[in-house]
Amino acid sequence: MKLEFFTDGRGRQPVYDWILEVQKHDKETYRKTIIMMNYLEENGQLIHAGVVSHKDIKKLTGTDGIWQLRINDHRVLFFYFEGDTIVFTNVFPKKQNKTPRVEIKRAEQRKEEYINRKQ
Repeated sequence: MKLEFFTDGRGRQPVYDWILEVQKHDKETYRKTIIMMNYLEENGQLIHAGVVSHKDIKKLTGTDGIWQLRINDHRVLFFYFEGDTIVFTNVFPKKQNKTPRVEIKRAEQRKEEYINRKQ
């Protein structure tokens, strides 16, 4: 699978920028991020198809195809595009049991924007 980071209209990549920050300030989170992204790159199609599961990766119910990657006390949201690409949309610190609706909505809006740009 190909991994991409959502880029907003100003050229910012929120998840990529977060990775650069944790690389400097939180080595353990950075290490797990790289491990999990490599895992998704290798196994993303099998996860999407339901053949393979991982305790830190889940599809969020009641969403437009948004998935969640758990990295320590952070969550990275992403979606699958055209069966061969994973697009990371946003990241946030996990402070409650349920994923905040505002974060899901942000991921869905970024998914729509990404798809519209690709057409």
